[in-house]
Amino acid sequence: MKWTKEEENILKECYKLSNGVEKAYKIFNTRSKETVRQKAYKMGIKNMNFYKNENFFEIPNITNSSVAGMIASDGHLNYRKNRYQVDIYQKTADEEILNQIKVVTYSNYNIYRKIEKGGRIIGKNKKPIIKDSYGSILYFCKAEKWCQDLNKNWNIPIGHKSYTLEGPKNLNDLDNKLAYICGIISGDGSIGISKNKFGGILHISIWGTFSLLQWCKNTFSEYLKRELKMDLYKEEESKSCYCLKINSFNAIQLFEKMRSFNCIKLKRKWDNPKILDLIENKKKSMKYQKRIERFLVAQSSN
Repeated sequence: MKWTKEEENILKECYKLSNGVEKAYKIFNTRSKETVRQKAYKMGIKNMNFYKNENFFEIPNITNSSVAGMIASDGHLNYRKNRYQVDIYQKTADEEILNQIKVVTYSNYNIYRKIEKGGRIIGKNKKPIIKDSYGSILYFCKAEKWCQDLNKNWNIPIGHKSYTLEGPKNLNDLDNKLAYICGIISGDGSIGISKNKFGGILHISIWGTFSLLQWCKNTFSEYLKRELKMDLYKEEESKSCYCLKINSFNAIQLFEKMRSFNCIKLKRKWDNPKILDLIENKKKSMKYQKRIERFLVAQSSN
């Protein structure tokens, strides 16, 4: 459908408003959002009124720690053409979490979608599967303060981080540390059930650099009040990617603690009915009751 001159003028006026993009979507609701964005791009219209809470990452708390964890796992801090930018990537099927981030950061930035043709995916049998992938990206421009605060509070580097990401050095509150890991798990982690003759074992796996996972391991030990003997093993065909895996009782305790936080979490990982049912069944066993008693004693003694 061809755009009329009147429609083009309306689009220009919309983009001058603080909520211009959303306003344009509503006015031109017979067209797709992507069509509206492309038309504005071709006309050279730029929304100069994008906004966000510039102080969102200034003081660590549970909410911004979880978002920082997602940026650490599925995002980047960039400095390009004298501009700072923060972006977060998710599968399009999980785009809802990007909308949640927009809400808590009081932002009106756009979510863009892209298709990666012929991406390489590792199947259950460890064999590569070549298929298209659909991703959604949330870009935050003019983000110099965000980048500075994310680097200062959570030690996320500006630029390439795949081989260098370390754990936060200035994050002291235990709940904030666990919320940060909660965000990392929503991105580069998995929560699942390993089958056995007793009905299954809960496991939490996290992928990342050796330094980051060592920090996660120490944080888990701090919460559980005992030193955890967990090995970090290197992923095959990788020079820098390691995996940290937590099983059984420890996984349940950590899962319930992190799930209790009112923060940004990927629902399909943290609200999986099968996992919640498994945990409830495990709680009924005598073995679990004895271990939880010892855990509560350790908690109270500290």
